[in-house]
Amino acid sequence: MELTQPPSRKLTTHTVSKGETLYSIAWRYGLDYKVLAKANNIGAKFNIYPGQVLTLETAKVNQSNKAKPPTSSSSKTKVVKNKKDSSVKNVTTTRSRQLTKNQISKNESLPTTTKIKWAWPTLGKVTKRFVPGDPQAEGIDIVIKKGDSVVTAASGIVVYAGEGLRRYGKLLIIKHNKQYLSAYAHVDRILVKEGSSVQAGQKVAEIGSSGTGNTKLYFEIRNNGKPVDPLRYLPRR
Repeated sequence: MELTQPPSRKLTTHTVSKGETLYSIAWRYGLDYKVLAKANNIGAKFNIYPGQVLTLETAKVNQSNKAKPPTSSSSKTKVVKNKKDSSVKNVTTTRSRQLTKNQISKNESLPTTTKIKWAWPTLGKVTKRFVPGDPQAEGIDIVIKKGDSVVTAASGIVVYAGEGLRRYGKLLIIKHNKQYLSAYAHVDRILVKEGSSVQAGQKVAEIGSSGTGNTKLYFEIRNNGKPVDPLRYLPRR
């Protein structure tokens, strides 16, 4: 599914589509998911629903944000159907009850510090590097053979698995803690589901060329919603 809205970060609102999560929307616009949740009065479970209109104007939240964001490090924020309250406080479906249970059990596995031991998500040559401030170079391209393995760069929880973000093809987003997330784009096969706990070095996808003309892995790391140079985090090789 390709989203109908363009990925411009100048938009002030976003209408939620089926299959999106709060994490994928925040990623699309270069926002911190915690700040986006606070700006839209979204509860600690981070549930959203199709047709919900989210404000993308988070500057005031950032300026006043000595206040605490939602305390739950929710792993799965899949769209909840047929709810009208943007905070989604009264979700009673079987799906949402399972979601809450999974959040409680999986939150405990997330590291609580910002110190993460990063590893390369795949072998191969880096052909395009990170460029600060360039929306077309917010990560790195790693060229490798089609079908080869993509592994997690660090342990965490899968918070998005799909192809709803334009220019990323099939994409995985993994949450490592409240601060750091990583993304693996243009893969061919996704081998894990949203909400799954994954270990560092675990195979989660296979190299492909979805959403691009070349066989490659596009890899990003974000710190509080902002792209950072992966080569500053990955070990030298």
